[in-house]
Amino acid sequence: MTPFKEEKSIFTISKITVELIGLIAVVIGSLLFVTIVYLTQFIPEFEGGIFFTDIVPVLFGIGATIGSLFASFKIYGYKTLNSKIWLLIALGNLFWALGEFGWFYFEVLLGIDTPYPSFADILWLAGFFPLYVALFKTNQLIKPKLTKKLLVSYCIISVVCILAIILLVIWPIATYPVGEDFAFSEKVTSIIYPVTDIILFLFAMLVLLRFRVAKISWAWFILALSFLIDVFADSWFSIILWEETYVTYHPVDLLWLLSYSLVIVAVIYLRYARSRKFLLRI
Repeated sequence: MTPFKEEKSIFTISKITVELIGLIAVVIGSLLFVTIVYLTQFIPEFEGGIFFTDIVPVLFGIGATIGSLFASFKIYGYKTLNSKIWLLIALGNLFWALGEFGWFYFEVLLGIDTPYPSFADILWLAGFFPLYVALFKTNQLIKPKLTKKLLVSYCIISVVCILAIILLVIWPIATYPVGEDFAFSEKVTSIIYPVTDIILFLFAMLVLLRFRVAKISWAWFILALSFLIDVFADSWFSIILWEETYVTYHPVDLLWLLSYSLVIVAVIYLRYARSRKFLLRI
């Protein structure tokens, strides 16, 4: 394991710094941006609404991919373990961006209404695996380990959330009969998503809780939050798709845009932290 040079931090919990205020401003700006992008879809006179709605997630996914590559090669350097972690994050976002493009291709170019399941779902699901490895390696780097109190909190939160996903998402879909309105392939895919999300949730929540006891960059907190938002969005999507209430412009689309945006915000913070000499071990 590559050792990391511990830099002296000018950020302390007891002192709210200008850098933290700047970070909050970036996050708020990102939220406002994705909200404005989403709300433009409700303008009745807006032509090409589906095209715009489907192409925006592609651009956001590409942005998250490019940002992660920047973090990998420019911020950490390609020889460090941190660089490899961000490279895996870039790979995961690349698969997701390709999945977004696949949805765009089927719905806009081929004219298929709600193309689900499709090859796009294979790309989306493939994107989870690089992220698993990235978060696993991240948790290996974070020191110290969880305190007993936080470990208990982690177990309780995990059990509650996993049970919620199983009871509210997986079980209703699994027990719903296959028919003309709910194909077998749609049923299987709708079950696979929450299962993969549970694994992502476990890794991301562990990073989120360990942030409280470890000297790590705020970027990892933001990144973990991004993945948790994605978990919630996927679970919501599975439910509304099963209920046949999903349509283009649904609010769940906004959550995916927010998830991509937070990846970009995490990279921006890393770059700013490096320039201010308070980037911590990871």
